[in-house]
Amino acid sequence: MQFSGQIPPSLGNLNQLQWLDLAFNNFLCELPASIGTLSSLERLDVFCCDFSSQIPPSLGNLTQLGYLKLSQNNFSGTNEA
Repeated sequence: MQFSGQIPPSLGNLNQLQWLDLAFNNFLCELPASIGTLSSLERLDVFCCDFSSQIPPSLGNLTQLGYLKLSQNNFSGTNEA
């Protein structure tokens, strides 16, 4: 199944979510900052989703994150490590 459109900010309410795989979708929007509130998230894969924005600084809040794949998107700007 392929999704398109926008990811609702309410996704950030899924505080028990551990894996989020959105790879190979056609979002053509921003990766919502609310993803940074997913405190249990261990794996985030947004490979090849056509996101076009800066990577949300809120991703730095994901202290349980052990796997992150952001490649093949249209992210812009710079991010501090």
